[in-house]
Amino acid sequence: MGNLPAPMSKRLALGIVGFCVVAIAAIVGYRALPHYQAGTPTQVSASPSYSRAYSAKQRTSTYVNARFAYSVCYPPNVFVPQGEPTNGDGQKFISVDGQATAYVYGSNGLGTTLEQELTQDAQTSEGAPITLTSKTIGAREFTFTGSLNGQTFVERTLLQSQQFKTLNVQYPTTASRTYGPIAQQMMTCLANTSPTEYSNP
Repeated sequence: MGNLPAPMSKRLALGIVGFCVVAIAAIVGYRALPHYQAGTPTQVSASPSYSRAYSAKQRTSTYVNARFAYSVCYPPNVFVPQGEPTNGDGQKFISVDGQATAYVYGSNGLGTTLEQELTQDAQTSEGAPITLTSKTIGAREFTFTGSLNGQTFVERTLLQSQQFKTLNVQYPTTASRTYGPIAQQMMTCLANTSPTEYSNP
């Protein structure tokens, strides 16, 4: 094959150089781009701490008792109210999984002291005493936590105008991590209300 004319040699050399530049640029650009497997969507993982904080929040509803003038909040996705009895003193709540029960009710004190009421409430219906792990008695209320036969009992009672307003939550001790925080939340929001603020529907 003979020698190419000078103009053609230059064009060929420039073409080869240009091809090499384009090829190098393409390789560099390809390596710089993020690579995804075909058909595999990218996923963003939520922060574990945010997920825990969000799941810890509980939407609450409020039960108000007109006869004894008190209210208590409860998470409706956990506890289901069973309705008031005919005497209207309170209500029973049962957890959706059937493991926990909450009782809220009012009663007339008739001269009974908080210490006496606590001692009476620390007895089960079978007469067996609850083993108290903690108790606090104030001027107008008491709280206690105890256990019996694998069950944990948490109670708070308010005293106002010779009337007791009591919230008692019971659950298996093995489920304390689930129901302990919920019980404490409910205890915190037990409150007196104005006797004239609410009326029976």
